Amino acid sequence: AAMNDLRTLRSELTFEPFLPSDLALPAGDLYNRVTWSSAPVTGFGIFISAQSGAAGSLAIHMDESVMSPADLLNPSFPMNAFKSILRPLRLSNGVWFEMQQQHAPWRGMWILMRVDGNIAIEVDGLSSKQLLAQFAASLVRSA
Repeated sequence: AAMNDLRTLRSELTFEPFLPSDLALPAGDLYNRVTWSSAPVTGFGIFISAQSGAAGSLAIHMDESVMSPADLLNPSFPMNAFKSILRPLRLSNGVWFEMQQQHAPWRGMWILMRVDGNIAIEVDGLSSKQLLAQFAASLVRSA
């Protein structure tokens, strides 16, 4: 069902999303659900499940949204709000910024973020930092 949602989403989006090349996921992971608020769609989220382990349905979660110049300057935008603790992470598709969640219940969970053009992308989840980085690196513009 999530794959059908992904196809529907793509026809409603107002931008070309960054999705994993060929929609391939880490071995054993599955698309769980796709969320978006209303059409026309300027942002969406994808939840990816792991087959095993404690990560469950929060193995990997990705959000993408179109940002205005004002959004990008907003102090509550995560890349501004957490600027002091973000560390650059160079991946094959560019520089991301990483941090760990500060608060329960997901304290310690890795969060990767970047802005590409006017699209803000966040990847987080209970998978290992290595798997999250691998997933982030697989994101490509997808018409």
